[in-house]
Amino acid sequence: MQKKYIRIAIAIVYSVSFFAFHIYTYYNGLWDRHNSLPLHLCSISMVCGIISMFTLNVTTFEWSCYFGIAGGLNAIISPEFINGFDRFYLVQFYVDHGGVLLMPLFLGIYEGLKPRTMSWMKIFYSLNLLSIFLFVFNWLNESNYMYVNAKPASESPLLIGNWPWYILGLEIVALVYFYIIYVLFHGLKQWK
Repeated sequence: MQKKYIRIAIAIVYSVSFFAFHIYTYYNGLWDRHNSLPLHLCSISMVCGIISMFTLNVTTFEWSCYFGIAGGLNAIISPEFINGFDRFYLVQFYVDHGGVLLMPLFLGIYEGLKPRTMSWMKIFYSLNLLSIFLFVFNWLNESNYMYVNAKPASESPLLIGNWPWYILGLEIVALVYFYIIYVLFHGLKQWK
């Protein structure tokens, strides 16, 4: 029963953080449709993670598991600060990206959730469909969500070449990340 309260508390903390970011950026003139919609991989992971923490839904858990662990780890290692180095934004960036790593790990370790068979491949296909949709959305909106329309300014060693070649490299990296995450969750039999 205690872990349920901890799980719900974590979900509430990250829900507040998610909405606080949007309120803060709006009131400080930083919110805009080109950068602030929750359409980046880590924002999608955050929403899926929060839903999973409240509901224990396996589908949103899988999305948060693969996107959150792979994307969150990458964002922490090579951050891109779209809104500059404002103190609130800087702290919020690391808190939220830590959260996208924490939530699926908590659900795996303490709730015993595991990605379903071949889910790593299904999520990879879903990611590609989402990327195609966002490419069109970005083109119409003059935005760059999930960085599919232009290379991000990040100094990540995973970004090799210019557009569209860096996307091919990221595809390979995502596939490897997803498979490793799947194996780790299924290889550790006694997480509970």
